[in-house]
Amino acid sequence: MSGGWFLTGESRPYKKSKGTWSRVEPKHPFDPSAGKWGAFEVASRFSCLNLNDANVRGGREANLTVGLNWYLYSNVRMELNYVFANVLSTGEVLGAADGEVNAVMARAQIEF
Repeated sequence: MSGGWFLTGESRPYKKSKGTWSRVEPKHPFDPSAGKWGAFEVASRFSCLNLNDANVRGGREANLTVGLNWYLYSNVRMELNYVFANVLSTGEVLGAADGEVNAVMARAQIEF
């Protein structure tokens, strides 16, 4: 489950005919000399993973991610995310690896 909200008023276009999302087009592409900073989006996601099945005991994990996405142009994006993950018993394979993980991740993306 995920969601996002554009602080600068943009939206993420959806192509119904193809069932895909299109690129975000910033209303004011990055140009600091003109006081234009692109588009900003706050986003969140919750996901789960269960790797237990029959004799395979891979464990379970659930995580919550919150982040800020900065779209400088339609093909350039910067992301900063904080992830909180809860890992539940991986069983005998990896030992008792229960615990919590806190991570900060950054990504720069150029799409051609």
